[in-house]
Amino acid sequence: MDRLEKAQEAIGIIATKDQTSLFPFLPPEIMRDIATQRGINRLKIKQLKGAFGDFANKLVNVLVDSEGAFVEGGKANRFQWTEASQLNGLNILVIFVKSESTPEGVNTLRLALRGWYEEVHVGYAEEEVLEEVFKDAPTLVPAKEVVVDGRALGPALLRFFQLVFSRKQDKKLKLTFRGCNLKDCPNIITFRNHAITAFKNGTIPTCLFDESWPSLSLEELKRLLDFTDFQPVYEEANLCFNIKVVNANTFDALMTDVGVTKVELDNKSEPSIYQVDKPNFTVQISWKASCHQIRVKLLKRK
Repeated sequence: MDRLEKAQEAIGIIATKDQTSLFPFLPPEIMRDIATQRGINRLKIKQLKGAFGDFANKLVNVLVDSEGAFVEGGKANRFQWTEASQLNGLNILVIFVKSESTPEGVNTLRLALRGWYEEVHVGYAEEEVLEEVFKDAPTLVPAKEVVVDGRALGPALLRFFQLVFSRKQDKKLKLTFRGCNLKDCPNIITFRNHAITAFKNGTIPTCLFDESWPSLSLEELKRLLDFTDFQPVYEEANLCFNIKVVNANTFDALMTDVGVTKVELDNKSEPSIYQVDKPNFTVQISWKASCHQIRVKLLKRK
């Protein structure tokens, strides 16, 4: 557990025991982390006395897209950022990156990645735009969710995801990859494999690939389900991907081969469920034969 995770754990204990008298002594970045968490009662937080209450009252929710930034509920009134200091006191709900960006809008997007943001959605955009937005992105990626169009995975985004895959993320981080064309991104299979490795390393708790992404072969699936040296990090982790077309008997045989048992359900409809218990975690596998999608769920055992 690194220093940031230890601090977050400590803050969670303080909040649970309602020792809010300690809040005013926390540094601004920790204040912002607490105030922007989902499930936090913002009304009570704002009633706190001292620096923390003042900070929570001043915090403003904004969104950012290719045309600029705007306060939540005020899409018609956009503004641009020219320096990182303008992000003070702002909680960025979502960053939308897409094509047709003005130079000012691109600069605002680039600065937004230096702020505290909850979600990033990257659509199909020109590589020049992505290069400018994601160049020199900070090593801290505070997002809880990142959604990416696979056709946008050029050099700029690949560098960004190297940061995402290389550090332990918040337990709520969810990666979703949509839209994929092998012709547009010849490195897509390598990237997918890096994402799966990050999942197995405990770096990414939720990683979802839609049906347009390349399928895993049965041999690749077999290697993925080898959890010999795996140590669970999160209470629950989920990976969703496609496999090449196989019939039920072939899939059942593969599951038996890797030591996974089919769960007999009263409802015989899809998906089929398979499970294996390890010393300190459980592996659950859901397979939908109709769409050839698999979901691997890892459940930490207490």
